[in-house]
Amino acid sequence: MTKQESLAQFLKLLGENKTLSAKHLNEVQTAVDSAINDPDGYFHKHKSDFENRGISEAREDLFQFVLLNGLIEAKLVAEIDWKTEWEDVAWNIENISGEKNFDEPANTEETEASLKAISKQLQDRHKYLVRWEMDSDSYVVFVVEEKSLENIMELGNAFGITVSSL
Repeated sequence: MTKQESLAQFLKLLGENKTLSAKHLNEVQTAVDSAINDPDGYFHKHKSDFENRGISEAREDLFQFVLLNGLIEAKLVAEIDWKTEWEDVAWNIENISGEKNFDEPANTEETEASLKAISKQLQDRHKYLVRWEMDSDSYVVFVVEEKSLENIMELGNAFGITVSSL
């Protein structure tokens, strides 16, 4: 399976059970494919999209940021700062998952503790909170159905992103 085919399957699984248009997922795929095939050209054409991320030149992993931006825009992924309060963490996960009413545990002073608490509650609902490992001071997370977890992790790794369940 090529990198692009893995990406297409990844997007399909990530978008299942969401009210996402095929057109939007296609636009994300096209943008990522372009960044994979011609990172320099893509960067120069969309330079302003990367300024707030501190990216000042094309690089090999540019496609990851193109994918990240597209999935955040589609409300499939949340990027949560490493110092975020419980209410904001819960709101972000509610926003990308459609799940509501997370119970706040006693120890949520750290963002990672909040994410792990929500992850446990999602597992009780047959869903998983997945972390996309990036060299960043934030947590990039998304929610997948239990039945799709293993496939999502394999597909992500196949096209060059590292994902793990929380």
